Amino acid sequence: MQCVYADLPEGCGETIHCSGCTIRNTVMKTHETGQNQIDVVAYQYLKTPMGQKRMKILISTEKFGDYVLLRIDNMSEAIESD
Repeated sequence: MQCVYADLPEGCGETIHCSGCTIRNTVMKTHETGQNQIDVVAYQYLKTPMGQKRMKILISTEKFGDYVLLRIDNMSEAIESD
């Protein structure tokens, strides 16, 4: 799974787009607070063999020691009404 912005010169986590990334922000919140996040909806433009696609991703996070587990609970192509 690769965000379309990850190939920019700044790299993953360092572009202007990353500040609004739900996946990144959810992982960081869990790491900082220790609070698990369950069924968080995220939208991400991903690279696929068929080109760029907007995906709807349902994620959960859980902290283990100094690490955060990111679980993808569901992923589907986003539709216009999403």
